[in-house]
Amino acid sequence: MEQTQEASTAAQTFSQLITVLQRERGASGVFLASKGMSMRDVLLGLRQQTDEAIHAARRLPALDNDQVRQVIAALDSLQTTRSQIDALALNNRESGARFTKIIQSLIAYTHALQCSVKKPELARSLSSLNQFIEMKERAGRERATLGVVFNQNRVDSDLLSIFSRNLGEFSAYAEGFRSSADEA
Repeated sequence: MEQTQEASTAAQTFSQLITVLQRERGASGVFLASKGMSMRDVLLGLRQQTDEAIHAARRLPALDNDQVRQVIAALDSLQTTRSQIDALALNNRESGARFTKIIQSLIAYTHALQCSVKKPELARSLSSLNQFIEMKERAGRERATLGVVFNQNRVDSDLLSIFSRNLGEFSAYAEGFRSSADEA
């Protein structure tokens, strides 16, 4: 029962952290594309939300395992990325890629939580949550990709490939979510 409660709490906490990291990733991309002219104040607020979510994640009781240590190490790299964004020392793609790497480690952990739960209805709920998180991540990647397109004012073959693959992944996760989530 305690393991089930801890898994549920961790999944919710990491889901919130993923959400705020996705928002910060998007605002960072706009900030970089505008050469620091747009989103400065918004970015500061989003960073505060991300820091609060990171703090909540670090307070979780049962986080003493190798996978969590990898997630925390990925989060520790965030300050360096932020400093480089502030200095305009990164481009949109590199900034987005760094945030995506952190987000992917968090998503991997939520999938591991799902596998660790023995109670079928909670496992199903976590599966639905994971499908939704994956779908939401693909929506964020789409916005980031389109931000690069609009910033360049053109679509090259690499971006078209990234966009197309991402759209297919979004569709697959959306279908998985529809089939695994209950009607409510």
